[in-house]
Amino acid sequence: MKNDVIVAVDPIKTVQEMDTALFKVLIEGTEPDWTQLMWLHNGKELLPPASNRIKPSDGRKILTITSVVKADEGMYRCGLTMPDGRYHFADFELKVEKGDSSDLLVPVQNQCGPCTAPVPP
Repeated sequence: MKNDVIVAVDPIKTVQEMDTALFKVLIEGTEPDWTQLMWLHNGKELLPPASNRIKPSDGRKILTITSVVKADEGMYRCGLTMPDGRYHFADFELKVEKGDSSDLLVPVQNQCGPCTAPVPP
């Protein structure tokens, strides 16, 4: 059920690779009013710890993804289960643009220094 119980703040994010994405929800009521809050990515629950780059905070109302990569792109959902079994949710979309990660890439170094081994024919 999508309604005003849970509201997405800034539901569409576009970030560069290696940047940080932050998703936040506003929830009406307090934690005793709901029994479970979970985050999903493309329909799969992000079980803690989903990754050391993905961290929920503020009672799981904020989801932070650091060092974003292309695989993080997609649909996110924050789902809230009420004591009577009703389910409320807020949807988010993360778009990842290619960043300048050339400074992160280190060229493969020749392990033998100036190689003197013969080159096979």
